[in-house]
Amino acid sequence: MSVWLGNRLFFTKRPDGRYRGGLMTDGGATFATGLSSNAVGGDPAAVMVRYVFGASTVDLWVNNVKTTFTLNAAPPTFQLPFDRLQLGNFALGSIWHVQIYQAPTGAGFEESDYLAQLAVGTRPLGPQTVRDRIASLADIAAIPAASLVLDPAARTPMPTAQVAGNKVADLMRLSANTDGGILFSDGAGRLVLHARTRRYNQPVDATISYRWLSQPLSWREDTPTNDVTVQRPAGPPGNAVNAASVAEFGTYPATVLVDTTCAPDLTNRAAWMTRTYAQPRVRCPQITLDLLDRTEAERALILARAIGDRIALTGVPAAWPAGASSLIIEGIRHVIDGDSHVVIWNTSPLLGTTPATPPACPAVGSATVGPSTTIQF
Repeated sequence: MSVWLGNRLFFTKRPDGRYRGGLMTDGGATFATGLSSNAVGGDPAAVMVRYVFGASTVDLWVNNVKTTFTLNAAPPTFQLPFDRLQLGNFALGSIWHVQIYQAPTGAGFEESDYLAQLAVGTRPLGPQTVRDRIASLADIAAIPAASLVLDPAARTPMPTAQVAGNKVADLMRLSANTDGGILFSDGAGRLVLHARTRRYNQPVDATISYRWLSQPLSWREDTPTNDVTVQRPAGPPGNAVNAASVAEFGTYPATVLVDTTCAPDLTNRAAWMTRTYAQPRVRCPQITLDLLDRTEAERALILARAIGDRIALTGVPAAWPAGASSLIIEGIRHVIDGDSHVVIWNTSPLLGTTPATPPACPAVGSATVGPSTTIQF
């Protein structure tokens, strides 16, 4: 795709409600400019300015009415590779952007295409489960369905959501947090969602010998969380306090943002957190393994690990803290040079009220239910 050096498409709104649009250079020379044939009394307005390279006209659509301007100067004979798109301060709006569209002659980007995009951006997403919401957002972000691995157990209900004015990635993170799961990109470049239920009765995915770990190793004690407020975009928050933990360690507050249609989810989530995180937990923040020191089978075991996996360390020293030998992988990094291939895992403690023991079933506050029962947390 090529454009004229210094040229820009623009539009501005006049006090009389009409739009001026066209094509001009940064130096101020105008190739084509004109006024829309219709006036718009208020915002929002659907405005589209289009220039097809090599054409002798510029098109301006304002709310389905098209006005065409003829270039008043011959197009330059030279072209330069396109290297930047920039939006100036010509107009303010919730949705406006520049697009480059490449297509065969006669199959250009038409107003109908623009209006279809506008509808997607302004139409709110309907009530959905967390899994379906993330799938819808991925579709808007042009992530192929084949690149999604979304846990169907992420069934927490979500209300309608407005995409316009929000970043898709932020809405995805909010969705995952609403379920209490984790969202990440795996080694194959796929978008993966783990539901919160993955943590219940989670088995050990890999056993790692302590002697494989690069030294020195360190561990740290995470502070408890015993006073939790859970908020959502609309409506009152939920709160829970673990009085016994507060009396023993002092107050350690936390605030969580979710977007669920079920008001009891807020207090359930707060109670679950104050129960699960009532005691300080010890972990190794970072584990390093040098693959060049391992056998082929050991390398395969290490490289097969993914975010969310549970690992168990064996052969740890006698003074090793309780719970620090059972960890969840939160991040993976590779460092490769001529002499080594190092894998670094960022880890967190295994959740649950007992160190190194995953919760057997959902829990709300101090009450537990059977493993066959599905509740929010």
